[in-house]
Amino acid sequence: MKKVRAAAKTRLCAHVMASASSLAFSLVAASVVHAQDTQSAKGAQGAQSSSATTIGEVIVTATRLGATNLQKTPIAVSALSGAQLATSVILSTHDLGKYTPSVQIAQNNGFAEIYIRGVGSNNVFNGSDPDVTVNIDGVYIARSFGEFTNFLDVGQVEVLRGPQGTLYGRNAAGGTINVNSLAPTDYFTGEARVTGGNYNEVGVEGYVSGPIDPGKADFSLAAEHYQHDAYQQNIVPGEPGVGSENQSSARAQLLLTPTSNLKATTRVDIEYADEADEGNDVLLEPYNAVTDSILGNYHKIAVKGPTNDLISSGGIAEDIYYTVNPYLTLRSVTAARFDDYNNDAETDGSNVGYQFTHLRETEQEYSQELTANGKIGRFDYVGGIYLFDEQDASNDLVTSYKTNTHTVTKPVTHDQSYAAYANVDYRITDALTVIAGLRYTVEDKNISQWGGNYSNITGLNADLPGPGIAKGGPSSYYLSHSYEAPTPKVALQYQVDPNLMAYVSATRGFKSGGFNETVLPANASTQLVGFAPEELWSYEAGIKSEWFDRKLKLNVTAFHYDYTDMQVQAFLVPGQTSITNAASAHVDGVEFEAELRPVRAFDIGANVSLLNAKYANYPDAPSTGTATVDATGHYLNESPPFSMNTWAQYNLDLPDGARIWVRGEYSYQTRVYFTAVNDDIQTQGAYGLANFLVGWNSTDGHWGVDAYIKNALNQQYIIQTGSFSATPAGTAGPPMTIGAQVSRKF
Repeated sequence: MKKVRAAAKTRLCAHVMASASSLAFSLVAASVVHAQDTQSAKGAQGAQSSSATTIGEVIVTATRLGATNLQKTPIAVSALSGAQLATSVILSTHDLGKYTPSVQIAQNNGFAEIYIRGVGSNNVFNGSDPDVTVNIDGVYIARSFGEFTNFLDVGQVEVLRGPQGTLYGRNAAGGTINVNSLAPTDYFTGEARVTGGNYNEVGVEGYVSGPIDPGKADFSLAAEHYQHDAYQQNIVPGEPGVGSENQSSARAQLLLTPTSNLKATTRVDIEYADEADEGNDVLLEPYNAVTDSILGNYHKIAVKGPTNDLISSGGIAEDIYYTVNPYLTLRSVTAARFDDYNNDAETDGSNVGYQFTHLRETEQEYSQELTANGKIGRFDYVGGIYLFDEQDASNDLVTSYKTNTHTVTKPVTHDQSYAAYANVDYRITDALTVIAGLRYTVEDKNISQWGGNYSNITGLNADLPGPGIAKGGPSSYYLSHSYEAPTPKVALQYQVDPNLMAYVSATRGFKSGGFNETVLPANASTQLVGFAPEELWSYEAGIKSEWFDRKLKLNVTAFHYDYTDMQVQAFLVPGQTSITNAASAHVDGVEFEAELRPVRAFDIGANVSLLNAKYANYPDAPSTGTATVDATGHYLNESPPFSMNTWAQYNLDLPDGARIWVRGEYSYQTRVYFTAVNDDIQTQGAYGLANFLVGWNSTDGHWGVDAYIKNALNQQYIIQTGSFSATPAGTAGPPMTIGAQVSRKF
């Protein structure tokens, strides 16, 4: 079977390589220019140079109009350079939540659950889509288990808060995370790092870049391996813990510049993980003597049976820029990716072991985007077309030893999405700009389902009680649906003076409709199987400012959301989930971002989020079993009313030219709920996390040594819950970790 899968992936990559190469050749006479050469060079230590007396300028590509100064960009966006990621030991998307305002990132086994300003989803399975998109070098990552991308050879990460439907399309209702790789260089450079820490943490990373044909062809290669033992100890004798990590990844880039106005970058990446990710293994209520003995201790679990995730993903992309003239730049991004997820877990969260789940998901996706952007007089414009094709096949088995039954579902979904969009900035005066944009998206989706319920004893068909639950099997069905939506944006931007900019905007977000992958054939109908898109209107006002000769940066954003037809997931019985358009909500909030350099060697930063995210109308929220509650006025999932992140760093240049730095970080949030019921069990009270980091750079800048303590107070907290275990159970956040890394640049 492994050979067959490997052969299929090889054929996929070969097909895509041929397609991308053909497209690159055809676009040599007409395709695109750039915006990412201004990204920060990769560096492990420090933030800004300690000799600088002002806060440095940050360049982003969020507006897709080219490179723009963050302080003059009328979007709520946070940017982290490669150097900042390394300084704070931010290893992947998973770690971003504690560094950017209004962002919560949860995890269920290998599935990512990303929320921005209260907008997100735990609908992680085949047939549904995330509310926050992740893009790597302009390529959309469709599956949630592919969103925990490792930050390998990354130049910058941009987190765009709020709906981005006009420029980034479907499923960007909550926001977008853009991961931009370092561009290959026309000179030889590289870096190697070795990391070690508690829980037997081991990390090895290397990066090299340089010319093949100077001025014409450059390359870069990056690879890394990272592993640590289980964070949660299993008290059941002979059973392993969970929360381990063991993954490897690699990326290669080839940049061709045959002429001064043409750039073509081929990117190939691969990632593989074999680990025991934690699911909902921390029971939150009394169950039996064994589990009760560790109740409230999130560092220990009592689980009978194996927990293992096998995840592989990769792809190839051809990214071509062509400058036609000073007024027109074209870009083409052609990509194909595969994602393969294989999970085996005991999912009742107890030492009894009455429920076992096997999940297998294999996905292939192809995308093509063509854009044009430029400047004509007082107009800045960008427009394009986007094509996306995805096939996702699952093979899921949930065995219940409590009812002596098992449920099998084998859905295959196919999604084709088409969109055209345009956005124009018109400078009415040198200070006042009006912005207008529109995207129109059409989607065709279908599902082919096969499945049934069976007796563990006889192997014959079995009935399961509950609403919408099929009786017996096997049988199959096929359903299809089309969705379409316009996602406009209008905004005004006013540059009061060179150091103060204000903006207001109204934007519509759209998350695609989809299918419930576990609805079995006997009850198949459009009403039960399918759910409609959810929609969001965002009204936002912001101020971005710099003060005291750029020693202080202060940004403030206020927003209001009208959120309708929310897709809400509920667990019914083992192997059965339901997603319905069940609610509407209002979200109001204010975000503050500040950075201060009071003296040359000292930096202080903070961001604060005030959020009021509540259901406006949700009279029948699912509760225990088939019961419902009126959740109107309850908080949305993962939406703390108050959260903040703050940091301080002192940089000291030594007499011999070497440098040392010391950094402290602290994040805090108030209570969050994980279900619409807002009960006292599936919730996490207020907590704070403290990190401390210290580093040294050699005189020539080639050597570096860093040490860190993360979650220094060993705070116990949960980041997600589920109600399908023996009792409600949660996923614990990482405990205190201590480590050090040595780096060598060349």
